[in-house]
Amino acid sequence: MYVRAITRRGRYRKWLVAGLIAFVVLVQVFPVLWRPLAAIIEMWTDIKHPVVKVDDVLLMAISTKQPRVRQRQREPVVYKDLPPMTSSARHVSPVDARQSSRRVRNPPSVGSIRGSQAPARDLTSIHHKWNPVSPPNGYSSNCSTQAPLHKRLHCLTDDTAAYFSKTFNWICFIDGTARVTSADGCVCRKAWFGSMCSIPKAVHVSNYPDEYGLGAMTIPRRIIYAFPFANEFDLLETRLHELSGSVDVYVILESNYTASGQPKELRLLQRMRDGFLRELQSKIVYVLLDYFPLDGHADGWAVDALLRNYIGYDGFSRIRNIRDDDLIISTDADEIPTRSALVFLKVHYGYPEPIGFNLRHNVFGFFFRSPDTGNSHVFGACSVAMLKWIFDGYLYRLRRATKHMTDNPRLVNEYKYKAGGRIHTWSFGSAALPSGWHCSWCFRPEGIRFKMLAAHVSDMPRWGAFPSKLALGYIRNTIELGLWFDDETRLVATNTNDTELYAPEYTRNHAEKFRHILRVPFRSQKDSI
Repeated sequence: MYVRAITRRGRYRKWLVAGLIAFVVLVQVFPVLWRPLAAIIEMWTDIKHPVVKVDDVLLMAISTKQPRVRQRQREPVVYKDLPPMTSSARHVSPVDARQSSRRVRNPPSVGSIRGSQAPARDLTSIHHKWNPVSPPNGYSSNCSTQAPLHKRLHCLTDDTAAYFSKTFNWICFIDGTARVTSADGCVCRKAWFGSMCSIPKAVHVSNYPDEYGLGAMTIPRRIIYAFPFANEFDLLETRLHELSGSVDVYVILESNYTASGQPKELRLLQRMRDGFLRELQSKIVYVLLDYFPLDGHADGWAVDALLRNYIGYDGFSRIRNIRDDDLIISTDADEIPTRSALVFLKVHYGYPEPIGFNLRHNVFGFFFRSPDTGNSHVFGACSVAMLKWIFDGYLYRLRRATKHMTDNPRLVNEYKYKAGGRIHTWSFGSAALPSGWHCSWCFRPEGIRFKMLAAHVSDMPRWGAFPSKLALGYIRNTIELGLWFDDETRLVATNTNDTELYAPEYTRNHAEKFRHILRVPFRSQKDSI
């Protein structure tokens, strides 16, 4: 009896061990077996629902699959002076109908907002992805300029400006052509190249892949320029005037929280209400972000991701008539590409994407450069089709385009072979010839102090954590001596003889107004540009 009991226990023990081994094997083998099965299912789905391509000139495709808005259900924030938006205020789209059971927050009344009133919210399950179907609830249903700035829609129209002219049967780019002869065709101005004189020097010296050709667009693309704003008023005015002829709409985000989570006033909105940039406000989609992510106190890059993704979620959704071949430009508020670079993207087709910019890295003003390389590089341009296909509507992924495409080869192949997209990373300009300016810390001393305190927690070193660095006298002395905040690194003086690349044309034409970022302030000598 005793022997049988021991035998039975040993048998149970064997079955238990065998079961554990089978479970481990199943866990390890199942993902390997699932991949080919998923590929077969995906192939069958593609056969049942093929993608329809559009005109080869555009080299894009219409995605019949609408991105889903994945947003956590949350209680609406109610402001006393904001009347509730009725359901009849705008057309309800199919996406809105599917989400009718959700409670969507109405946009706040801007006049009553101060940072202390906006609650922080957890973003671990909130995904701010651009939904190209319709704007979020509570916004104007038409493109009237009478709507409040933070609720206004923008209707894109075709650019009717003349970029090319035809003379002696030669088609020439107007800005890049000096003259046209019947024998030689287009004779290019200095720093312009190509048979049509439409290739700026920033492309001519770039790493543009030779295997891709170029053609002139019959109808120019529309450019949507998006960026978050904190306190960069001088660079904002410069950018909007410098690029006004090439950009069709600006999407500008402002929050009543700094990147470090401190409350602040909506200074840009108030100044726009007072008439700031009045002549360009019809081209501005103002986006208001009225909360701060809870994980932003520990991870500053979560704040950066929220700012950029919310631009797409709120800002792009308020732009009507977007086409897949339209261009998205996204940089920081202190990064300004040249007008010639944007016009090149606007009037040509056939170039690959995503596209980066080599920018001159200025510090404190256009008079100093970074001592490392003097330049900075950012990925900041792609088509609307690429934003939808590869980046899934998330603008933050464009900023990290190389890593995202490396991690998602299937999306890259889908866009290349299904949508006819051309994928090859390249960038305007070079180390010797930048294609714009990254003017970092380009403020008066008060603005520099504000930026020190407003920097997010992952922006190291945090100069705002050193009380001695916050003194305005220390900041003035640092700029005058041409030193960095470590009190050791000496900045490099910019060559003032290179007039066109020294600073944007608008800034140079208003030298007295922007004197503090064109000439080293607090010095006795008077430098001229």
